[in-house]
Amino acid sequence: MLKDHERLMRKKSCLKRWFEPLTPGSMRGSIFALMQTTVGAGILTLSYIQFKVGIVMGTIFLLLGAFVAYYTMVWLMEATIRHEENNF
Repeated sequence: MLKDHERLMRKKSCLKRWFEPLTPGSMRGSIFALMQTTVGAGILTLSYIQFKVGIVMGTIFLLLGAFVAYYTMVWLMEATIRHEENNF
């Protein structure tokens, strides 16, 4: 069964796989729904926090969050290289 799936995936071009209609329960559809939820909640939260703490502290918190996210990604990449892994 796995070989049939691999054969079907090879026949389709990347553009065809990326832009074909989303089907309920598919991996691509689930990832897209999760991303929409996360980004939407984040955008709404940013403006609310900015309103509550003010423009200066809101900007400091935003920069602090960006700094933490950047260095977390750097640490993950360094650990991946150090342990010679390609994924989690």
